[in-house]
Amino acid sequence: MDLNDIKSHIIVTNSPQNTLLNLIKTINTNNYRIFDKDEFLVEDAHELISHAYIASENIKYLIVKTISCNIVSQNALLKLLEEPPANIVILFIVPNKSIFLPTIRSRLPIKIEKTPKEEIEIDFDFDSLGIKSIFEFLKKNKQMEKKEAKVFLEKAFEYYKKLPFSKEQKLASELEEFDRSFRLIELNSPAKNIISTILLLLLEKKSAL
Repeated sequence: MDLNDIKSHIIVTNSPQNTLLNLIKTINTNNYRIFDKDEFLVEDAHELISHAYIASENIKYLIVKTISCNIVSQNALLKLLEEPPANIVILFIVPNKSIFLPTIRSRLPIKIEKTPKEEIEIDFDFDSLGIKSIFEFLKKNKQMEKKEAKVFLEKAFEYYKKLPFSKEQKLASELEEFDRSFRLIELNSPAKNIISTILLLLLEKKSAL
């Protein structure tokens, strides 16, 4: 792709880091500045504006990767987006176009770059839950990856919700255990320990039926 073909625009993607890396490879130049922020604040907007008005003989790319951009920050960018300096390309990498005001969206083309989610199969039959099946599953999955563990917990929670107990019998402490398990997985705690705790909890509930 010719660098001159890349214009300022918004990229909506469910893989922001991959999109950022691919974009850097595509532009194939060191003349860029990345603003990688969970929340793009007004001070970030002012910093971007300052970089935009530094003269450049070659195209300079200002890349913003964010999941949130408040109203004050967006309003600060309006004039720059309306009349950008020569050789400046501004690119936003975001999970959803709705984080922007209509005034921003009207000034920039929007490119949707969604990638299909990877389907992860979990080889465990919850309906046949027992000590033997738990032991065999844990033995087979000693090194379960984070993404697999998250899918397993989601399936385990769906199974738990289907157990024929009343709402009163589904204790808050058990729901908290699921919530705690999801949080521990996000913090990269050992998946085997978390999964075994949940499976034993489900077995206990099933045995009480």
